[in-house]
Amino acid sequence: MRKLFAVAISWYFLTSTAYAGKYDDLAVYFPMTPGTVWTYQIPGQPPEWQVRVQDCGTGTDGISGCSIKSLMSPNLPPVYNIFVIQGDAVLNRASKSFDLLSGEMEEWKLHTPSRIVLESPLKPGTRWETVLNADLKKVRFKVVSIGKETVKAGEYKNVIKIKREIYYKDKKSRKWKQCMSGDCNVFEYYAPNVGLIKEEMIEKNKVEIFRELVDFTPVNEKTGN
Repeated sequence: MRKLFAVAISWYFLTSTAYAGKYDDLAVYFPMTPGTVWTYQIPGQPPEWQVRVQDCGTGTDGISGCSIKSLMSPNLPPVYNIFVIQGDAVLNRASKSFDLLSGEMEEWKLHTPSRIVLESPLKPGTRWETVLNADLKKVRFKVVSIGKETVKAGEYKNVIKIKREIYYKDKKSRKWKQCMSGDCNVFEYYAPNVGLIKEEMIEKNKVEIFRELVDFTPVNEKTGN
């Protein structure tokens, strides 16, 4: 993506940190300054899942937002997503990944409508949902609580805990049915000025960590940014 609006967007996200703790300020809980890096660990594996904000602006394809690269393992191809804060929501506007059949990176796939990741106000009881594909699969979100949370990267206050559930539309009855496997039911934790610090899977009333933050490098701590 071209850096047409990188300076303005970066300034917005940097100055928004002054309002940490205000739950309607989405930029506090979903920072996207280019150069920011998160490192996560999946239990039993090395801490190698890296997420990096690549760039912000508008690309030649006309898609605006911040491009974020997610690399679960050095042995796996990366996944790219474009996020933008628009109105009262954080939206996932487009994504692309590596095509194993062609051996090449795919073109950007625009999500229509954009997928809602977070929606304000981020306070207990707030709900929203987003459609994933052709009205046959959707995700429901609910803000469960706000409190203190400890992960390997440290202890955080004012952490937003969100429950994420996936539903499928039954082809015969056309009714929505909840997917009951662990990866369909997840708790997400977002900390102020950091973003996502942990994900937990829920299966048969048992909660297990899927990934947790082990290191966070904001852009102002990286030389040359």
